[in-house]
Amino acid sequence: MARALSVTDKPEDDLRILGATGNEVNLIPDPSGTWALTGQRALDGMMFDVYHNSALESSNTLGDVLVQQGLPLLNTRFVYPAR
Repeated sequence: MARALSVTDKPEDDLRILGATGNEVNLIPDPSGTWALTGQRALDGMMFDVYHNSALESSNTLGDVLVQQGLPLLNTRFVYPAR
C-alpha cells in the first residue's frame, strides 16, 4: 500500500501490479477510454505487460499500468496489438 500511495507523475514512478498464484487483475474501461496491451518491460528482474488507456495520447505514458506477466486479466474488452 505504501508503494501505491507514493506513486507520482514522474515517468520513473511506474504503477506496477504484482501478484501470486491465484491472483487476477481487472482493468476496467470507462467511457473516456479503453485499455490496450502496448508492450512489455523488464524491471527489477521481472517482466511486465504494459497497458495504456486510449483516453491519453500515445506519447503520454504516465497513466500506463504495468501488470506482472502471468497474471490473468478478467476484463476481455482490450485492444491487442496485431502480431
